[in-house]
Amino acid sequence: MWRRGQKVVVIRPAPKDKFGDPVGTDSEHQVENVAIDWSGTSLNNGHGEQLVSDVVLYLPPGSDIRGGDRVRLPDGDKYAVHGKPGVWQSPFTGRRPGISVPLQMVKGGA
Repeated sequence: MWRRGQKVVVIRPAPKDKFGDPVGTDSEHQVENVAIDWSGTSLNNGHGEQLVSDVVLYLPPGSDIRGGDRVRLPDGDKYAVHGKPGVWQSPFTGRRPGISVPLQMVKGGA
């Protein structure tokens, strides 16, 4: 799909029991050939206490990712899936080359 796509790691939280406690451990799997849009905004709450970073991933069709997952990007930072992954469709041709996934990382207080 992409000539120079990157590799990311999808981290799926362990299932929870009826009390909300994790059963087992988180699972991880890699997704290759991913395009990363780093142009998301980074916001500060005005006091330097909180930083919010948004990134969008473009994954190959059929990639296993869903809301609630986290993603480790090539730089080592972990982002949470922020919203619902959706099928990416060209408005010009109708072609569906993959899945777009909004990610967000929040660092700091507040």
